[in-house]
Amino acid sequence: MRNSDPNCVPISAKINKDVRFAMDRVLAEQSELAGRPVYMAEVIERLMRFYVEQGDPYQLLEDAR
Repeated sequence: MRNSDPNCVPISAKINKDVRFAMDRVLAEQSELAGRPVYMAEVIERLMRFYVEQGDPYQLLEDAR
């Protein structure tokens, strides 16, 4: 469980409310498709890990053109 994992730290951020509501919708859809809950923290961590390891995905798309 992430709450008891000493390797995890909390973060806080302000995001546009439209993005938040869209994210809630997508998480519900993905949870249904996956047959398990898909948590926002899981998605944020994966996106952050990608950014750290691969760089800015928008820049990568631009460079691929």
